[in-house]
Amino acid sequence: MGLREEDPRLDEAAALARAGRRIEAIKVYREATGTGLKEAEEAVDRLTT
Repeated sequence: MGLREEDPRLDEAAALARAGRRIEAIKVYREATGTGLKEAEEAVDRLTT
């Protein structure tokens, strides 16, 4: 997943992650990117660090 397309859903996932709503952020991230659960969890964790 080297490319990051501009997608408002990714911004939404980042906002949810920062708000402590990790599971919702993972769900939105997966819907926006089509990634698997593990990849989405790792990406959301990176958004909050």
